[in-house]
Amino acid sequence: MTTLPPRSDVPEDETWNAASVYDSAQAWEAERQAIAGEVDSLQKFAGTLGEGPAALAQWLETAAEMQRRVSRLYFYAAMSQAVETTNQQAMAMTGQAGSLYSQIGAVSSFAEPEMLAIGEETVLKWVQDEPRLTAYEHFFVDLFRQQGHVRSAEVEEVLALASDPFQAISNTEEMLTGADLHFSPVPIDNGDSLEVAQGTIETI
Repeated sequence: MTTLPPRSDVPEDETWNAASVYDSAQAWEAERQAIAGEVDSLQKFAGTLGEGPAALAQWLETAAEMQRRVSRLYFYAAMSQAVETTNQQAMAMTGQAGSLYSQIGAVSSFAEPEMLAIGEETVLKWVQDEPRLTAYEHFFVDLFRQQGHVRSAEVEEVLALASDPFQAISNTEEMLTGADLHFSPVPIDNGDSLEVAQGTIETI
């Protein structure tokens, strides 16, 4: 029967290049701790976004950089889990990265209500006055389009924190479909049998 080898038996040149993201799990952990130590610093921007285009641009650039860093953190962990769903370390790392996402969302919950309070006309004028805001013009237009669906900062904070426990649902589904549920092998054209899994289902 044609079977799927465990991740540890796959030749390295056939695996994704983990080192291109982080050199090691230790480097990942160092970055996780660094980000966790900086999350609360985002709070200093609360109440400042209406001070002018420069203040708004500074917030957006700071928030974007934080999101980029935590996205990279989550990508490394989630990919490690995806290729081997029985990898307990990868599962823990994915949970830690997801928790950071939730914390950043909660700390940043003031931002959209503050931007909406400035007013669309003023914000779009700032876009013309401040080159650093140019790249965010579509974001602003879309934000004001959805204005009726944005809650207060307090409610947005609760919604952001809720993403952490809800992530467990996705993790449970991945564990069931990728590791816990086993299917009978199926015959293939050359007379052999093929192990049925997420990585082979489209080849059957």
